[in-house]
Amino acid sequence: MKIGTEDVDYLGKMCTIKLENTEKIEIIKELNEIINFVEDIKYISVNDREAINPYYIENNFRDDKVEPSMNIEYALKNASSTNGDYFLVPKIIK
Repeated sequence: MKIGTEDVDYLGKMCTIKLENTEKIEIIKELNEIINFVEDIKYISVNDREAINPYYIENNFRDDKVEPSMNIEYALKNASSTNGDYFLVPKIIK
């Protein structure tokens, strides 16, 4: 895959930047170098290499514990306005 002028023009449009022709040429050159580097990496054989980080890390989650919670009366006792088991708050969205 090669990057061309049309690709850089499209990127410039998407980024809402105006690029001069000299900048476009430099960007095309740099992007093509990056693509060539990635292409080279794809062909490196790693089958005979030992893993750098061979350790398997597993998440240790704690067990869920059901614990008593605050009762409704206690939670609502300092509320300025309630409706049954709910807090009443002023409407803020029109």
